[in-house]
Amino acid sequence: QAVVFLCMAPLMMLIPNYPRYVPFFYVTIPILLLFSLSTMNNDALYTGCLPVKKSDVIKARFLLIGFIELAEMIVCVPFGIAANFLLPGGNNAGINSTVAFYGLQLVEFALFNFVFLVPYYKKADKPGWSFLAASIVYWVLYALLELPVWLRTSFGMFITSLAPDDQVKQLPILAGGMMFWCAMACLTFRLCSKRFE
Repeated sequence: QAVVFLCMAPLMMLIPNYPRYVPFFYVTIPILLLFSLSTMNNDALYTGCLPVKKSDVIKARFLLIGFIELAEMIVCVPFGIAANFLLPGGNNAGINSTVAFYGLQLVEFALFNFVFLVPYYKKADKPGWSFLAASIVYWVLYALLELPVWLRTSFGMFITSLAPDDQVKQLPILAGGMMFWCAMACLTFRLCSKRFE
């Protein structure tokens, strides 16, 4: 299932005047399905009986989620670049596929993971409710990140600018997004490991 969404999202980057954050939300659906299947199969009980540390079980899940999200980012970059050239009028629905956009998308993923995983690992059941809360956070943050672009503020015009010099100036936003994603992954992992013990 993850492969289907990994293939679908990059193609959605080529849709004219389509919000760039939306294709990345679809990659969260296989994550929900993974946890739903785990709940149905009683994986928490099964892995608790195995001769492995519970934190290693959490670590394996985190590595899988990280791989899915980062693979999605990597696969979407060339399609985002292609969209910038194929659609010269820009993205009228919001931000373009800029360097800043990818940094902000990592912030989206980091907060989604935190809101989804920490409550889930309290009891390791009912992933649907955790996913609903995380989805609400994702879409509220989406609106907040797009708002400067929609209102055409100076910051909004900067983060959506495709000018080469602006793309270089956006690198700190990408670096900040990467650091935030890594820091939140560590924090989320610690909290989930404590709750799952």
